Amino acid sequence: MELIGNTSQNIGADPAEKIDKGPTVFNRVEKTVSGHQFEVDDTVGNERIKRRHTAGTYEEWDADGGRTVVVVGHNYSAHLSGNSIVVHGACNITVAGDCNLQVEKSLRAEAEDIYLNSRKSMNISAGTTMSLETREDGGGIGIVSAGEYNLTVKGEAHEKFEKSLDTDITDDFDLTIDGNYEALIGTIKERVRGDATFSIGKELELDATTGIKIISSDNLTVQSVSKTQFDSAQFKIATGPVNIVPAIIADSTIDAAGEITGPRDVKLSQHKHTGDGRSDPAAPTSIPL
Repeated sequence: MELIGNTSQNIGADPAEKIDKGPTVFNRVEKTVSGHQFEVDDTVGNERIKRRHTAGTYEEWDADGGRTVVVVGHNYSAHLSGNSIVVHGACNITVAGDCNLQVEKSLRAEAEDIYLNSRKSMNISAGTTMSLETREDGGGIGIVSAGEYNLTVKGEAHEKFEKSLDTDITDDFDLTIDGNYEALIGTIKERVRGDATFSIGKELELDATTGIKIISSDNLTVQSVSKTQFDSAQFKIATGPVNIVPAIIADSTIDAAGEITGPRDVKLSQHKHTGDGRSDPAAPTSIPL
């Protein structure tokens, strides 16, 4: 082992006398034949310990107690028992390549604020269940997509809104239901600035405890390929241009327990009274006003 430096200078010298230029007097360096190097510096204000591999990997402790580790080749660390890392200041980890984290059991991350940012794509998957929850009152969940938004549920889907639901659609809206559609909602608001298409494979039922209003600022068309039936205690056709010629030509039935009102000169092929249980084919065919 080669000893670098004149050790005779250390004898009887005062380590408190700092040397500003050149190598420090109390810096002891030992170097092996292959090039490994061990360095100990006892100079006041520059106390250091450094060990260096001939390939360039080194570990150094500075005067403030800081530690620097530089690994030129592959680095491998194994802890056969537990391992704890405590950082009282900031912790920065930079990975130039890929980073893989594999945990055999549970992984828990807890912080005051957590930010996950991906410059390209982000994939989050779970083998069984996935839950998103805000525990504090007033906390919310926001989803913003700059492109398309696709939601696929292979099983049953349940949505519960304890307060009102406000949906704003600025473009076309297409809804396709192959089975039955049943909705029990307290308050629902949907604003569609474009077209809205509901395509239902079987049956659509609207049920309200107070009333249902269908309002159109332009034309309103109700069309059925087989039979159109309105059952109500009181059925009214509002004043204005009303075209019921298709209803006269086709077979249509209007059943009401109360009075049926409509425009003048509306003719029916048969006027049937069902409120009192009587049926009179010879009754007047005009609807009373």
